[in-house]
Amino acid sequence: MLFTGKKIIDLSQEIYTGMPVYPGHAKTVIWEHVSHEETKRNLGTGFSYQSSGIMMCDHGPTHVDSVSHLSPDPKAPSVDEIPLEHCITSGICIDVSDVPVQTQFGPEKIEAQLKKWKLDIRPGDVVLFYTGHYERYYGKPEYSSHQPGLTRAAT
Repeated sequence: MLFTGKKIIDLSQEIYTGMPVYPGHAKTVIWEHVSHEETKRNLGTGFSYQSSGIMMCDHGPTHVDSVSHLSPDPKAPSVDEIPLEHCITSGICIDVSDVPVQTQFGPEKIEAQLKKWKLDIRPGDVVLFYTGHYERYYGKPEYSSHQPGLTRAAT
């Protein structure tokens, strides 16, 4: 794949056993399913491989909110129905790290940041909000409760 004049930024978090999850969500567990020693013995050909198992919630760690996550409509699309091309796109990042925890910000905040940095939201753009939440609370109990959010109008 060739990308000209673009910078690709990986937004994913490290996935590991015991990582923080939102209350009520499945815990993340990674285990060795079979080892090289086991497969070499079982295959009897001298060849070996190792394989791991991963169990995690569809809503963490790095995730995309599907419509079905927030809508009770049985026809609401789930995360597996989001086309991959909707996840690899251009985007902008807006700094909202000054928004107090456990509060919401509206369109006025977004518009002020767009004006300050001379940015536009174009059709197809992903809009990322830098809250500073990860740096402040990752690994602490407040991680699942002290984030700011968007108002319905901002969404």
